[in-house]
Amino acid sequence: MPNASASRTVLVGGAVLLLVSLVLLLMWSWPDPGSLTPTTVSPATDRTAPAPAFAATIERATAPPTDATAALERADAVPAATPPATAATLRGRVLDSRGLAVADVPLGLVPFDPTSGELRADADACTTRSDALGQFELATVPPASVPAAGPGWFTLRTTPWHAGHGGTTDLVVVVARATELVGGTTRRDDGTPLAGVAVQADLLRLAEFPDKLTQTFAPLPAPARSDERGSYRLAHAPVGAGVDLVFSRDGFQPERVPSLAAASGRLDVSMVAKGAGAAHLHGRVRDAEGPVVGATLQLGFDQQTTSDGNGEFTFEPPEAPSRLVALRAGWQPLIREQVGAGSGELDLVFERATLSITGTVRHADGTPASGYRLDLVDPTRGYGFHPIEFDSQTLKCSEPCFAITDAAGRFEVGGLADRTYTLLAYEPDRLVVVRSERVPAGSRDVVLTVPADATFELRGVVVDRRGAPIANASVSCWLAAASVEGAVGGPATTSAADGTFTLANAPRRGVRLGIAKEGWLYANQLVEQWTRDGDELRVVLTRMCSLRVEGAADLVVQFHDADGSLLHVELHSQTMISSTNALTLPNGKSPVLSLPETTATMVWKRGGEEVGRKAVFLDPAPDAVTLLIADV
Repeated sequence: MPNASASRTVLVGGAVLLLVSLVLLLMWSWPDPGSLTPTTVSPATDRTAPAPAFAATIERATAPPTDATAALERADAVPAATPPATAATLRGRVLDSRGLAVADVPLGLVPFDPTSGELRADADACTTRSDALGQFELATVPPASVPAAGPGWFTLRTTPWHAGHGGTTDLVVVVARATELVGGTTRRDDGTPLAGVAVQADLLRLAEFPDKLTQTFAPLPAPARSDERGSYRLAHAPVGAGVDLVFSRDGFQPERVPSLAAASGRLDVSMVAKGAGAAHLHGRVRDAEGPVVGATLQLGFDQQTTSDGNGEFTFEPPEAPSRLVALRAGWQPLIREQVGAGSGELDLVFERATLSITGTVRHADGTPASGYRLDLVDPTRGYGFHPIEFDSQTLKCSEPCFAITDAAGRFEVGGLADRTYTLLAYEPDRLVVVRSERVPAGSRDVVLTVPADATFELRGVVVDRRGAPIANASVSCWLAAASVEGAVGGPATTSAADGTFTLANAPRRGVRLGIAKEGWLYANQLVEQWTRDGDELRVVLTRMCSLRVEGAADLVVQFHDADGSLLHVELHSQTMISSTNALTLPNGKSPVLSLPETTATMVWKRGGEEVGRKAVFLDPAPDAVTLLIADV
């Protein structure tokens, strides 16, 4: 997790691999005009591949939101069906901090450990170089590794690969030029040297990268520190657009400097003491015994820091008043609403220990249900939408959940505030799910009963809109759990040549069933919604059609279905899937795009005002490309 020197990263929007957004192109961009929905980017993946779950520094993949608030719907991220076989090679693309391809970058594989320091492949480990389009291929795949740039380059972001997800072969490596950086740190008021200043690159926030980087993580190398003369040295400092260098020290306001200012190899920084008039948001954390050191402070969903040796903390004022959360293991979270620049000095006092809920999970016949994982349906979401109760626990579970039932079916869910919660218990293999009613924190001996009909034989058929069967469609059950980075995959299969499929032990309630096939629009909903009319279902998939758009360079083009709903147009490249609801034509034409065959209307605007529209009929043939003209 980022510290005070690396706050304000936007991780909204984490989670799984479907219909995620915005591609990086050398010659073409996707601006976000006005109030239109922002676009996002993710590494291109087979839509039937499972979503990985990594450590805290890894962003969650999300389904593309239909509006700015839809980031809260990240629980609808889609896992996949059967994991493919382990790949023999890794393929990917090297991009710079602005999202452009970078050629001739040496690349090698280094061990994957999200908690380790910087990732650098030495010259001997570099077995390949990126080509003119930034593409690369690595032929050797150790069990847990990541591609990283070699000498002369700094790896800002990279996609992990590990043996549990052997089919992951499309990777992204974001790099910047590396330089040896030296400099001095002083007090701004009197110019005296400052010792103990931590100097570190902010790798989590790439300010000029056009989109979110999902399923990637940022290495967090240990910071350099200034000596008694105020001098510091970074042996490998990244220099790139949108990459900041952060200088921090207890008692002083953090200083954030664009790394491009260090291109010469030297950067001197002066720092302002806290309380010296800088326009920052200040506060302190304490308990009955005095200042609390190391408490986690979260402001909104994009700023996080920790309290210093005096229990003090500092934030940049948010653009709009936001929720402030203070977290400390074993203590109930402190929450302040509407905290902003005018909130003054904040005094946060930890007074009450966290609460817990104990109970058992039993089968319908009364026998204990062991191995069930306990989670919360309705946690309090904090930084990056992560459950703050998860961070307030004193004892951490060995798995990404709050507790696991023992041989007697017993559990204890801790880290809770003084309110009611809905518990979620699930068996991780078959995805049998049980939900409680609302339970007050502190309750004891709660009993959750697994229904006798928790699983059943689910039969169905997958067809296209004309009734023709669709073979080899992925059919998978999945569950979104609050404590899991991504989603939990369950029983899965594929449709046969006649489009039929059978899941022998499908969970009957509380999980989603997704049907996916490359080139078709993903379909999913709760199993109980699919099967309202019985245990057999008919799933109709909509084909994604190819098209190109031409028109004036100053037009913004949008598409609607027959009901008038705004659609996201997709672009697929070798390593990326992109999506936007506002297509621009900077060169008067678009690359080949994808839209569902149900697209009914194309609308084009200039300066936010509609200037034309026409009916759209896309050719659903697999190799057809429909040309659309946005004429004024």
